[in-house]
Amino acid sequence: MSSEPEKLKPVLPQHGMLFQEHVPGPVLCKPRLLPLKSFTLERLETLQRDAEDAVKKADTEARMQAGAVLYQAEEDAGAMLEAS
Repeated sequence: MSSEPEKLKPVLPQHGMLFQEHVPGPVLCKPRLLPLKSFTLERLETLQRDAEDAVKKADTEARMQAGAVLYQAEEDAGAMLEAS
C-alpha cells in the first residue's frame, strides 16, 4: 500500500447492454415577482383615500356655506343700518 490511493478504472463491456443510473437533480423554476403590497392592502388604501377626500369636500362645502351665511348676515345688518 502506497501513500497515494489507487484509482480504479471503469470496465466497459465490449458487447451487451450498458446500464446507467439516472439521478434526478433539482429543477429550477422561473422566479416569481411578488407584489410589494397585497391587493387587499391597496384596496383598503383606496377606500381610506376616498373617505378622506369625501371628508375634505364636505368640510370645504361647510366652510363655503358658513362663509355665505356670514356674508349674508353682514349684508342684512348693513341694509338694516341704512334703512334706519
